Amino acid sequence: MAKNAFVRYLAISSAIIIASFIIFGMLLMSFLSNYWKSEKQAMLSDDTHTTAEMIAALVDKEGIARSSTLRPLIVSFARRMGAEIFITNTNGVILLKSEENSPIYKLPQVPAYIIEEAKKNEYKELGKLGGVYEKNFYTYAVPIYIQDGSFLGVVFASVSTDSLKSFTGAVFKMFLLSALLVLIFSVSAVSVMTYNMVRPLRDMVAAAHSFGKGDFSYRVKENGTDEVAQLARAFNNMAVSLSKLENMRSSFISNVSHELRTPMTTIISYIDGILDGTIEKKDQQFYLSIVSDEMRRLSRLVKSMLDLSRIDSSKMVVNRKKFDFIDLLARTLILFENRINEKKISVMDIDSSVKIEMNADPDLMQQVLYNLIDNAVKFTNEGGYIQIKAISQPNGTRVTIKNSGQGIDNSELPYIFERFYKTDKSRSRDRDGVGLGLFIVKNIIDLHSGEIIVRSLKGEYCEFEFFIPSYQQ
Repeated sequence: MAKNAFVRYLAISSAIIIASFIIFGMLLMSFLSNYWKSEKQAMLSDDTHTTAEMIAALVDKEGIARSSTLRPLIVSFARRMGAEIFITNTNGVILLKSEENSPIYKLPQVPAYIIEEAKKNEYKELGKLGGVYEKNFYTYAVPIYIQDGSFLGVVFASVSTDSLKSFTGAVFKMFLLSALLVLIFSVSAVSVMTYNMVRPLRDMVAAAHSFGKGDFSYRVKENGTDEVAQLARAFNNMAVSLSKLENMRSSFISNVSHELRTPMTTIISYIDGILDGTIEKKDQQFYLSIVSDEMRRLSRLVKSMLDLSRIDSSKMVVNRKKFDFIDLLARTLILFENRINEKKISVMDIDSSVKIEMNADPDLMQQVLYNLIDNAVKFTNEGGYIQIKAISQPNGTRVTIKNSGQGIDNSELPYIFERFYKTDKSRSRDRDGVGLGLFIVKNIIDLHSGEIIVRSLKGEYCEFEFFIPSYQQ
């Protein structure tokens, strides 16, 4: 694919260069031809008029042919001009030639229509002069008038087109040689440039094949700052993201498999024990409570999966309305009462008598609170504290949830809102999670056009702060 792109680009570039040279060559040849004609025309015009005036001064009404000084005169002018000069009478009969025995003449008389045209003022043409010449000449003719206004004949000066062909031919050879050298250089330069341009694309194709096989270690070389280099850089960033996502996916599958297998195994074993009488009646209540907890854990896992699916499909809709945030917070905390009491956690800075009105989706906000408080309870040390503050501001509501404990390492803070990310890889403490809670929290807050940040001091505390702006219709 990359090779085809290289060949195609090189062929197009070469065709453009060749076409440019052809057009330039045609324009150059046309310009030189027109320039040669205009120069010859100006020269022939001036010299032919001069010749006609001198002839008029040397001859009389009796005729042109008897003047002994005319022939040396036209021979001299012809040599100076590099042209063939001849003189005709009023009927077009050729009387004198600069070259008497020249083989270029085919007819001894110029056609009458040419004489008539020349008699008016002047005549010029590129051709055989009505059959007088064997081949094409560029001819200029002026009439001869004496002082009394009598018309005596016409002076013709002709230049062979061979000189034009010789001139343009020499220029064309020079142009062709120069163009060939420039073409070789240009095509070589374009080949190198095209190869260097296409090489990153070829590397990207190889990388894509590598990615397709599940190997995300391949990297494209980044050279320069142009668009191709930027594409290579973006491709490598994508590879890093895909690698992280693949690692998260593998971790997620492992976590989900573990989280599903463990409660299901527990539920099945305890239910079977109750059914077959292995568990005595007096202990059944205890084991049923364990089954109930495991079922709730399964329910939370399934809900997280459904939330993730809604986020990925952009189907999570925000239904905003005004509600008492403190009341929602109190109702959410009740769900953790047993766990808070078991760990002897102190809950601080909550005043249920204060009313803070929030304009948001109450169901989604409860999910945010549930996930953040669940994390706080899970990682708070025995006998520690959870501090929750809610502040109403003119432009929205700001909430902070802080807990004592080991906190989060600074190296992990940038990643905690990514999907499937778990700070505790061993599951020894975070055995109920699969790394989706904070990812879902971040997305819900983003849907409300809010923001969330995290602060932590290793070994002391962890604090989440989020802000929900007032909704403007």
